[in-house]
Amino acid sequence: MSTRIAVLGAGAWGTALAASFARAGQDCLLWGRGAQTVAAINERQRNPNYLGDIALPADLKATTDAGAALAGAQTIVLAVPAQTLRAFLADNLAKTEPHSLFVSTAKGIDRESGRTMSEIIDDIAGPERSAVLSGPSFAADVAAGLPTAVTVAAHDLGVAKALAETLSSRTLRCYASDDLMGVELGGALKNVLAIAAGIVHGFVKTRPELETPDVQLQFFPGTYRSIRDRTLDREPGATLGPTLLRVESRGSVHAASPDPLAPPAILTNVLGTDRDRESALLAMRFTRRLMETAAMRPYYDHEITPGVDVQSDADMLAYAREMGASNWHPASSCRMGPDGDPKAVVDTSLRVRGLGALRVVDASVMPSVVSGNTNAPTIMIAEKAADMILAD
Repeated sequence: MSTRIAVLGAGAWGTALAASFARAGQDCLLWGRGAQTVAAINERQRNPNYLGDIALPADLKATTDAGAALAGAQTIVLAVPAQTLRAFLADNLAKTEPHSLFVSTAKGIDRESGRTMSEIIDDIAGPERSAVLSGPSFAADVAAGLPTAVTVAAHDLGVAKALAETLSSRTLRCYASDDLMGVELGGALKNVLAIAAGIVHGFVKTRPELETPDVQLQFFPGTYRSIRDRTLDREPGATLGPTLLRVESRGSVHAASPDPLAPPAILTNVLGTDRDRESALLAMRFTRRLMETAAMRPYYDHEITPGVDVQSDADMLAYAREMGASNWHPASSCRMGPDGDPKAVVDTSLRVRGLGALRVVDASVMPSVVSGNTNAPTIMIAEKAADMILAD
C-alpha cells in the first residue's frame, strides 16, 4: 500500500528507515538538519556521517525544509532524539496534515517529565495520532537491506496493523501491537538491562593443574533477591557470580504422565558429584578473595549474601543449592556427529539424518556445551551453515 511518508531526522536510524521505505516503492521524503548530509544523500546516495559507505536507493530524496517534507504526508516517522521530540513536534505540528499519524522511533524517556514518546505525542497532537516503532535492530542492517523485524504499536490495534502494513517491506517486517507502553519501555530500558547481562566477566581455574578455566565469573551491576525468578533485591549493590563450566553432574527428564501436554518430571541433580561440590566451594571462596583485594576494596563495603556468617562447606553448599540456577544456555539437544555416532541427530553438514533437505542451525547441534556464552559460537555455526547451503 503506497502512502506519503515523511521521515524527520537524517541520522543513522531515520536514514535507514527512509531507505527501506524508498526501496519498497513508497513516496518518501527524508528531512535532515544538516545541508551537507542532505546533499550527500541526494547527490551520492550516501550518508557518510552516520552510515559510512552503505549505498542508499536512488529514489530516496532528502530536504532541509521540514515543511516540504511534511506537506501531504499521511505517515510521519519521528527519528529525532528523545530529549528534543517535545519541542520539535510543537514547532512543526502546524505544518502537518490534520489526520496524519506520528510514529516515534526514539528509544528513550523524557528526562524532564518522565513521559514516554507516545505520551508526549498524545499531549501535543492527540492519542489518535500517536504510534511507535521499536525492536532489536541495527540501522546499518536496515540501510543495507538485511532482514530485520520490529514492532509497530498504537492505541488502536487496527491502526497498528495498517501502519505495520504500510511500513513493511521485503526485508523489514513490522508486527502490530496495541501495547504502546510495553513496546516503548522495552526499547528504552533494554540497554540498561542488557548491560547487566555481563558488564564484566572473566575465566578462572579453581585448580592449578587444569589446562583451561573451569569457572566463568560474571559481574552484574545489581543485586538479586532470587536469581531463579530474576527478581531484584531492594538493597542496592552489585553481584559477582561464579558459573561452573565443566560440571560432571547429570540430571534427567522423564514423562510424568501419558498426557503429552503434562509437564515432564525434571531432575536437575545440581551439585550431584563430589567434584562439582568442591568446584563450587573453590569458586565461591575465590570470589570472596577477589573482592578483598586492594583493587576492589574501594568499591566494596560488605557482603549481602550469603553473608560473612556463612563460612562452613555445608552452609556454603546449602546456599548454592538454594540460590543457584542453570545459566540459561540450552544446547546440545540435537547434537552433530560423524557417521556411525548413534547419538548424533545431524551430520557434519547439519543435515538431519534421514531428511536430507532439512538442516538444524542453532546451539542445539553443539556436541557438548561450550565453556562460556553461546552467542558467538552460534553465530559462527550459522555463518558456516550459510556457506554449506550456498555451496550445495
